[in-house]
Amino acid sequence: MPESPRTIGFLTTTSGWGGTELHTVGVARELVSRGHRVVLFELGHDQYSARRGSLDMGLLTVIPVALPAGMGRLTTRFWRELMRRHDLDTVVCPKGGFNNRWPRLDLAVWTAGVHNVCIEHAMPPRPLIRTSRSHLGGLLPGVGLWHVWYRAAIRLHRLAWNRIVAVSGAIKHQLVADYGYRDARVTVVHNGVDASVFRSDAAAREAARARWGMPAAAFVFGVLGRFVPEKRLDRALLVFRTLVRSNPGLPLYLVLMGSGPEDGALRRLALELGVAERCVWPGEAGAPWHDLPGLDCYLLTSESEGLPYSLLEAMACERVSVAVASGGVSEALVDGMTGRLTGDAPADIVAAMRAVLSWSPEERAEVGRRARRHVIERHDQATQVGAVASIIEGLCAGEGSA
Repeated sequence: MPESPRTIGFLTTTSGWGGTELHTVGVARELVSRGHRVVLFELGHDQYSARRGSLDMGLLTVIPVALPAGMGRLTTRFWRELMRRHDLDTVVCPKGGFNNRWPRLDLAVWTAGVHNVCIEHAMPPRPLIRTSRSHLGGLLPGVGLWHVWYRAAIRLHRLAWNRIVAVSGAIKHQLVADYGYRDARVTVVHNGVDASVFRSDAAAREAARARWGMPAAAFVFGVLGRFVPEKRLDRALLVFRTLVRSNPGLPLYLVLMGSGPEDGALRRLALELGVAERCVWPGEAGAPWHDLPGLDCYLLTSESEGLPYSLLEAMACERVSVAVASGGVSEALVDGMTGRLTGDAPADIVAAMRAVLSWSPEERAEVGRRARRHVIERHDQATQVGAVASIIEGLCAGEGSA
């Protein structure tokens, strides 16, 4: 038990379930094991409550919070009242705050006298450039007030949060180099997975392929994640169509595991591209360790990634991966050693997929084994979750908030 147990509140916002949510549960559970009281506030959703029976949440307290307005319109008073009512010592924003930048929340945590941590999972965008001529068709120079407010919101966010945890070095570099965050306040703790759960298992491989109705000789590519624009699953379908057309004699398939707002549009695109019969849509992967062994190659075509859990999970299952080198992806995947890194041009992605197809089963197996070793050595879940929990606990003890 710590000398002074604290009450730590996680402000959770989500429209679905994925690696970030599992990370949140892991960190919160670790803090509970250290003797702290932890509350998961469900801000306008029920993702944690809905899974309480299937997840080991231990002594975590889950509190649904009905929102009187959208997140960006909630008042500073609302946030301060939430913190006061539950007597919080520390506030954690587990899904990051930079890309959202809710100034009233920033102002509340800055002025409430509570310790606070923001965990950034997503790459920040490039800074917006101030336009100098914007009125009367360019006849008068623009004042640029929007840019003043934009920079002010970033400055407030930078001042408000005691510590930023970045899940990749790429995220930290962007925050420090492009937005002026102090190097000492941004700590990199890579995402991690439990490799003992994700294994290359022949029985799981056969079971997954039987569920998907795959022929025995099929070569199976797969994606896993939320069906949202930034994942660029439309690009995955396009490169898969190119590969199928250039290899008409090969039984190539694409498994799209997940769900989200783009589900319908992606299914229509598969029909338009003429690959619908080669695509399988098993829905949300509640237990991805049962599905990933069924793949021959994991495909990651995202526009931007911090450090994706799905990639680490595929690597832990000894799957060969082809991944666009966006954000922190290259911090997990070593080109030619643990998979294939590629540019985001469709031709580059197709070339990497063809290279994997050309490898012998033995070569793919060796790359897969190296990928698993890499995850075990550098992306162990217990180690990474413990590191984040220690940062939060250190702030509770008054460390590292300067």
